[in-house]
Amino acid sequence: VEQTLQMALSASALDAPVARQLLAGIVDRYDTLALMRDAVLSSLPHQELAFLQHVWTLPTWKAPKPAKEIFLEMLATAIAHERNPTQLSALQALLPKGGQPANWREKAVLTGLAMGRSPSESTASGNTAKKLLLSADDQKQFAAGRQQYLSTCSGCHGTDGAGLKRFAPPLAGSDWVVGDEKRLALILLHGIEGPITVGKRIYNAPDILPVMPAHSTMDDAALTAILMYIRNEWGNQAGPVNKRLVSTTRITTQGRVMPWTAKELDQFVNNTPAR
Repeated sequence: VEQTLQMALSASALDAPVARQLLAGIVDRYDTLALMRDAVLSSLPHQELAFLQHVWTLPTWKAPKPAKEIFLEMLATAIAHERNPTQLSALQALLPKGGQPANWREKAVLTGLAMGRSPSESTASGNTAKKLLLSADDQKQFAAGRQQYLSTCSGCHGTDGAGLKRFAPPLAGSDWVVGDEKRLALILLHGIEGPITVGKRIYNAPDILPVMPAHSTMDDAALTAILMYIRNEWGNQAGPVNKRLVSTTRITTQGRVMPWTAKELDQFVNNTPAR
């Protein structure tokens, strides 16, 4: 891995076509390593669009994969930061037209563009109900939350928030997600075990995993970003998340090591005074 990392960092010294081929192979093999993604991106100064167009044609970039979504977002963000009209037009040409739904690659590019816009551009270009609920800063947190979600949560809940059989229930349209934000923060911090009712369906093992694990080792900013994302994606429109929510909630349950049951969690939330 160390040798590959050095190759990624030095690739900018090669001819551009050779560098693109080398770096594409590195991303294919090590796309789950954040350090490797950063190294590849650092070797693409002003070449981000050409690299994105290159990987767009590769068979290994056709099937959805969270790590590749993150990298496409990184590339699109870098292109947006350039503010080059020609490059932005070329990037727009890859996106769906005529109201067609975006696939996973197109959605990643759209998110990256949102992250790379200035606050005034983000506000002016808010073209969905979800974005209208969020300020420019909130939208940046939403985009960061998407990357955290893809890395941490999508393996069980799916990249589309629909849940995965034998793993976890859906997040899209779930009262657990768009309801009490403190209750949701407690779930992220300490986990929850079934049975759990989502919509009108009861989920329990073996239909899902017995326990959703705790994520208390993640810092407050990362958890807040995830909350912002899942509460405002897939048709969810819960709006902004209190910036102090995770930190204050973490304090109230300091020392807890067991996952919640649904009944216990509701009792705790109902009996805890608002802060």
